[in-house]
Amino acid sequence: MIVNASNVGLRQGATRILHAVDVAASAGEVVGVIGPNGAGKSTLLRAIAGVVIPDEGEITIAGVDVARARPRMLARQLALVEQHPVMQFDFSVRDYVLLGRHAHLGRFQAEGAADAAHTTAALEKVGISAFASRNVTTLSGGERQLVAIARALVQQPRALLLDEPTSALDLSHQLRVLELVRDLAAEQLAVIVVVHDLDLAARMCDRLVLLVDGRVSADGPPETVLDADLLRDAYHVHSVVRPSPDTGAQTVTALRHIPTPNNKS
Repeated sequence: MIVNASNVGLRQGATRILHAVDVAASAGEVVGVIGPNGAGKSTLLRAIAGVVIPDEGEITIAGVDVARARPRMLARQLALVEQHPVMQFDFSVRDYVLLGRHAHLGRFQAEGAADAAHTTAALEKVGISAFASRNVTTLSGGERQLVAIARALVQQPRALLLDEPTSALDLSHQLRVLELVRDLAAEQLAVIVVVHDLDLAARMCDRLVLLVDGRVSADGPPETVLDADLLRDAYHVHSVVRPSPDTGAQTVTALRHIPTPNNKS
């Protein structure tokens, strides 16, 4: 097991965000985290990455305790791509992606030819070589997501964490990311991805974890987790779930909203 989060609990102030959450991902496996807004999906990813420290439970990456790992060592084991990557400085796309190589360099060591080659390969793999010389501050939200993915890849991690990587992308680039994630899994990366688009999640992921109110409501293959009754309880919608005649993956059609005591609209 590359990623293993066990019994993870986390509070922010007086509010409990995560309740005894278990999530794991093996080499070559894509695990999707789905659930309604406010379920704790992004917080879970940040906890796995060591950005926030849980109050309870244990998280390990390739057997290394995330809470005790040194940042440089942790960066060689996993990479996190957040939903809204912050790019404030005047770097070119190439130079920004190259920063991901620092996990493999000594304290005062400069980048070399091998680091440049890794950067070129990542730009090509993500499909952004055409704007490698552009300033990152001029990029659209979707372009920034792709650049952040390329930077994560040059870290050469064993686990990749993606927070809604397709949220700002057009259809073509969504499919490119889907294909990229599957390619990375074939290269034996462990991938955990937060996805809002349930149809895309069904095609991208080997396993889905449904998170509701900070708790795991279901964990299993897409054909098990994407169940009309489970989705009704999680999202408060009536839906029809059926396999696509084109891809064979589950598709979800939401039919109508179910009013709840807190939302009667």
